[in-house]
Amino acid sequence: MFRNKSKFLLLSLLFLSTAGCVKRFQVDIAEDDLRDHSFSLTSGVMNDTLIIEFRDSTYEVFGSYYYEKETWKITKYKDVDFLILNTKACGIQKIDNHSFDCTLIGSIEHSFSLHQRKKKWDKDLISGIWVKNTWSEDYDQVKNGNRPQIPPPPPPPGVLTVEDDYVWPPYFRIRKDSIEYFNYYTINTSELKINITNEYLTMNLTDNFIDEQNDQWHIKSLSDTVMVVDRYLSLDFSESIETDTLIKK
Repeated sequence: MFRNKSKFLLLSLLFLSTAGCVKRFQVDIAEDDLRDHSFSLTSGVMNDTLIIEFRDSTYEVFGSYYYEKETWKITKYKDVDFLILNTKACGIQKIDNHSFDCTLIGSIEHSFSLHQRKKKWDKDLISGIWVKNTWSEDYDQVKNGNRPQIPPPPPPPGVLTVEDDYVWPPYFRIRKDSIEYFNYYTINTSELKINITNEYLTMNLTDNFIDEQNDQWHIKSLSDTVMVVDRYLSLDFSESIETDTLIKK
């Protein structure tokens, strides 16, 4: 998945530190306070905000650093509540129904805050056929039969196909739990997971022609006709972010 070195260092501090002292918070916190909720994670040692989400027994971090699923739980010791992230313990204090202050147990204490986030987009708007803005007019011309018929190029060696299998311009098709990419003579498919706030799409969608993989999309804006996304891409040993405007068809 996409890695950001500066955030990797931060997450190492937050989630991978060793045992030490902790501030004692006299609180009463249940796992349901976190489960199936999305939170902004902020700390004085970082410049921006991470997104952390808690499921039944695992959590994930989204954004320019995608931290894959690890286990979590709330536990209590001598009337003090702790948030356990993987194997590391944090003292946790409930500020209100939507906010928590946490202190990581370690040789150096690190504090961070969790603030609950609301759903950002209508999930139903995400499904459908999406074409990059640069190819939208070409797509319409082909779909309406207004584009001159030009014989397609031959398929790559070893591909058994017929002329009708050729697709141009390329497009994405998003379903409830999958995403497909149609391009040239290939259809690439990946399982799709949409986060709690409906703004992060996690996938392993490959473009075979340039050996590029879509790891995660961050929806920046969404309407019933237009979606602007940051696509987190990996290519060989390099990673990049590409911002695209997609038109719904």
